[in-house]
Amino acid sequence: MDPSTTGDSFPHLHVDRELREEFLKLREQSWYKPVLAFEPQTPCHLVGGFVRDVMLGRCHADIDLSVETNGRLIAEGLAEATQSRFVQIGGDRYASYRVIGQQWVVDIWDRQSQPLVQDLQRRDFTINSIACDLRSLQVVDPLGGVEDLAACRLKASSTDSFRSDPLRILRLARLAGELRGWRIDAQTASLAAASVADLADVSSQRVRTELKRSLHRTSEDQLFRILGRWSDLGVYPDLWIDRLDHSPDYLSTTLSEALDHQTSPMIHRLRSQLDRVSLAPDTEVLAHSFILLSLEDPGRAKARDLLRSLRDRGLVSKKTAEAIDLVLRPRKLPQTEAEKRWFVHHLGHHWTVAIHLLGLLQCGRQEDLLRWTQLVEDLKQLAGSEEDLLSPPPPFMSGGDMVTLLGLEPGPQIKRLQSEVYKAQIEKRISSLEGARLLARKLVADPTTDSSSDDSAL
Repeated sequence: MDPSTTGDSFPHLHVDRELREEFLKLREQSWYKPVLAFEPQTPCHLVGGFVRDVMLGRCHADIDLSVETNGRLIAEGLAEATQSRFVQIGGDRYASYRVIGQQWVVDIWDRQSQPLVQDLQRRDFTINSIACDLRSLQVVDPLGGVEDLAACRLKASSTDSFRSDPLRILRLARLAGELRGWRIDAQTASLAAASVADLADVSSQRVRTELKRSLHRTSEDQLFRILGRWSDLGVYPDLWIDRLDHSPDYLSTTLSEALDHQTSPMIHRLRSQLDRVSLAPDTEVLAHSFILLSLEDPGRAKARDLLRSLRDRGLVSKKTAEAIDLVLRPRKLPQTEAEKRWFVHHLGHHWTVAIHLLGLLQCGRQEDLLRWTQLVEDLKQLAGSEEDLLSPPPPFMSGGDMVTLLGLEPGPQIKRLQSEVYKAQIEKRISSLEGARLLARKLVADPTTDSSSDDSAL
């Protein structure tokens, strides 16, 4: 169909041979023919991040399509033809549908006879406002997205981009972090910073999802690029704190020190060691933990207080908050064998995040780095050789057992005794029920007893 018949009067560009071959590969995928078969006369374009990623040579499992009309019919036909799952996902302006195959996900946006240019102009950034005709492979680029791709430039599609959806501010920072060497257009940065306060009006679920997408399974360099962008745009630290509880001078100093520390030569060496020791921490938990610790004010807010506020506002899930809370507890590296065992047991599978975080915060000298590297090797060996540390064994004594043995009333004292005895069990300072009973009696007889000094042969 000629673009003039849909109200689109902008140039169509032909892709070069390499990109054309990349787009032609789509015809080998099981979704391609059914999409075109159900409505052969309906204009259908590849759009959004999919086109951007193809042009950047990045992997692209999710396909975005914009169709002039009959989107539901096309989506249901595709789902039936490929025995895939059909989901209606809504949309603020256009109806949209998702078809989930075994190796792909296709999102179909029904423009409901609106011009293609309207669809492209409503998108967030120019590099996401490029379309490619699914049949002819002609590229449609009304906003200069191809030029911005070539210039490694992130530019808003319109001056209303962030006002219409403030969540795009977080997306801008994520893309700037993901795309190394890219810059944010100056006007776009100003528009984003001017709309940061409007993030408060975005649902916590949408913000949480975007934060997770920004932080989950990201590299550490990328993580700190994103953090820097959040700072530049004014998102950090406001999203994590209530400014009434912190002075602006304190915040700017804290942020400056935190980011300067992360670019120091020693930290770069530590990061290179991470590859060698093969740690794979949960980067979402690591990022939030680092941010909260960098914002901790010794005279006022504590990191775990800030975490509670973050959780109560719905910006992290309950499960993630529990993991962050665990990781925030240790403030020094374990030294003795008993401390190492307790470290792995207490943190479970999150020990890799905690040791990573402590390394980032405490390795300021070469000897610190060497000590940290050896410690990581020790903890890896410990976690690998003793599975009961990650899957805790049942305690030798329950609270009820202690009440019966010691003749005490249930309450805080029993809980403390049970915790001390179980810790000794994990650290292998006691190895039997009899040893547990003996230690419990000692602790009652002399509350100042150091349980860590008990004979491991008990």
